[in-house]
Amino acid sequence: MQTKWLALFALMLIITGAGGYWIGQNISGGIDNELFSQKPLTPIEAKETMTAEAAQQQRDEHYQSLTRITDVLSLPSLFAQQEALHAIAGRTNRIQLQQLIKEAAGIVNTQQRESLLKILIARLTEIDPQTAANIAKEAYENKNYTLLPQVYLHWAKLDVDAAISSANNIKNTYQQSTAAQGVISAISVNDIQLITKVSKRLGIESLEEQYVSNALVEKASQEPEAAMQEAMIMPAGHERDSALQGIADTWVTQNPQQAFSYAERILDNRLRQQVLETVLYRWAELDPQAAYNVLQTLPNAGRTSGINYTVFTYLANENPREALNAIENIPSSRNRADAYSATIQTWAASDAQAAANFVAQLDNKQLKQQLAPTVIQYLSSQSPDEALAWAKEQDPSGQQYLQNTVVSQIATENPERALQIALSSQQPTLRQQLIVTVIDSLSYNDPTSAAGIIDQLPYADVSAEAINSVVYNWANSDPDAAMAWVNSKSGQIRDDGLISIGSQLASVDPDLAASYLPQLNGLVRESWAENITYYYSSYDLTEAATWIENFRGESIYENLLRSVVGTAASSDVGYALQLAQGVPGAEQRNALIRQIADQISNSDPQRAQQLYSRLPRDENQNQIEEAN
Repeated sequence: MQTKWLALFALMLIITGAGGYWIGQNISGGIDNELFSQKPLTPIEAKETMTAEAAQQQRDEHYQSLTRITDVLSLPSLFAQQEALHAIAGRTNRIQLQQLIKEAAGIVNTQQRESLLKILIARLTEIDPQTAANIAKEAYENKNYTLLPQVYLHWAKLDVDAAISSANNIKNTYQQSTAAQGVISAISVNDIQLITKVSKRLGIESLEEQYVSNALVEKASQEPEAAMQEAMIMPAGHERDSALQGIADTWVTQNPQQAFSYAERILDNRLRQQVLETVLYRWAELDPQAAYNVLQTLPNAGRTSGINYTVFTYLANENPREALNAIENIPSSRNRADAYSATIQTWAASDAQAAANFVAQLDNKQLKQQLAPTVIQYLSSQSPDEALAWAKEQDPSGQQYLQNTVVSQIATENPERALQIALSSQQPTLRQQLIVTVIDSLSYNDPTSAAGIIDQLPYADVSAEAINSVVYNWANSDPDAAMAWVNSKSGQIRDDGLISIGSQLASVDPDLAASYLPQLNGLVRESWAENITYYYSSYDLTEAATWIENFRGESIYENLLRSVVGTAASSDVGYALQLAQGVPGAEQRNALIRQIADQISNSDPQRAQQLYSRLPRDENQNQIEEAN
């Protein structure tokens, strides 16, 4: 279960895993300035591998004769290489260390390169941390990000004050944040007060709770009860929830009964319920039968829908029939319904026909209707023909949804078959809905074929919804063809289809949509204009305000202006007022000012009151009273 505390774990992996990301660079020239230049890797020449006897002699002599990376690589094992480099680095000065870093960057083998560079950077940080930090910052600038937190981790363990001072002096915001994370990660998870103090000194107070949360989750592996107690006194919010979840996860993995017993004793009702849910979620994943057993010890009020659903999901995953038998022992009807939903969903995912047979023989009509949609979703994908037959046998009140689900599934594979099923229905309303489902599925990829199907249908079976489905998708690929086709219809179906085209076309290309306006009239034209105005306003308020001037003098102009002003008020109140004040008529101008004031009354009540005060006296008094 992923939680935010994993971020700290990931950081530690980066730090302890060494700087393998940057080391594939050619290192030539100056010691500091070109260590991480983006040039092709220059492999170093490997020496012949030492014999085991020679390597043992080197170990006995503390590797005194080895001075170069090539010498280290001649040792026969990775452990010996690391041991030797520790000895060499421990007696080497700053300049020699940087030369060794240059050589190590030429190692071709990734594992060797990473392990050796880790040692060298740690040693350089020990004897000259600022130089190590400068090298790490140079690496960061060349998109090599792993060294910086490693350096500041080591530095903070040596001298936390100096590490904080250096991190605070980094000008690059991203580098500063990365260095700060390295400093924080050096602090013991048992010292929450120091984490808080250092977070403030690093100027990362906004992340303080996150670091505390991460530390408590890590602490839980050793002291889960103490970690839980500290987490519960954190300020309410996401970081506390994340800490509680992570601690409970860790504790349940170690001792689920102990974690559950502790959760039961929490006095705060909301916290107790939150921790209990987390404990039982994790416990059910590890041992569903044990989780079910302890679930029975909770009062009904403590068995939330989430807890019931989770426990029975895992129970059913092991044996759905045993889970169903267990449901009969649940006294609460609400909890039984949750358990049935979880069990049937889990069972249907693996054997939809068996789950369908069980649901079909239920005497409880309400429960059957509740579970049928879950069954039909899985059955229609596993066996569409059986799903259709099963759907037709269910209660008529729910058949439309059930058959619709099956027809939708069939239509993705065989639209002709799906259409035959739709047309075979003897219920006019259901038939129309099934036809729309087929058209929806087909028109998404092939609106031309979908339009052809509609043209062949009896008039009674053609609905505005089917027309709209075709033209909505067709407008994206061929608006001219969509317009021509829908204009071949008549009455309200034609008008609704044209409006649907306008809505879709304006959302993707308002300029193109505007070019069709001369072909339109009446309410259809007004609908297109409103959609175009809305999308123009989303992109460019000035362009929208200019465009609606084409309608000045028409009855629709006022609606379009209100639309632009409304959009402007949500992002640029000054421009919205400018538009309102440019209206010559006092009544319309005041209406727009009132619209702006209403819109900002929650976000900026003081300014809203100022606008209300500019309205005529009677209207102003009414608005102020409403606002209060």
